[in-house]
Amino acid sequence: MGNPKLLLLDEPASGVDSNAESDLILILEEYKLNNKIAIVSVTHDWNAAYHHSDKVLMLNIKQYCFDSPKVAFTDENLRKLYGHLNHKHKMQFGGQHND
Repeated sequence: MGNPKLLLLDEPASGVDSNAESDLILILEEYKLNNKIAIVSVTHDWNAAYHHSDKVLMLNIKQYCFDSPKVAFTDENLRKLYGHLNHKHKMQFGGQHND
């Protein structure tokens, strides 16, 4: 594998149980820290993206947001991204409840 500066992952925790997902996240965070690399991960897991990302890129045909998780995961951005205004997402990020 050499010494990559970028690791690209597509749904890395797909199909694994929550214990394996936690282990994977810890391994990736340690690898990133020890090797000073960037990790780009495609995921539909909002909680994982919120808690384990430095930046979040929200895409759905076009770019909706590229910012820190606290800025990206607002109710306004989620509604723009998914195109339905009458649905509540009921997600909790960083102690804040997003409807």
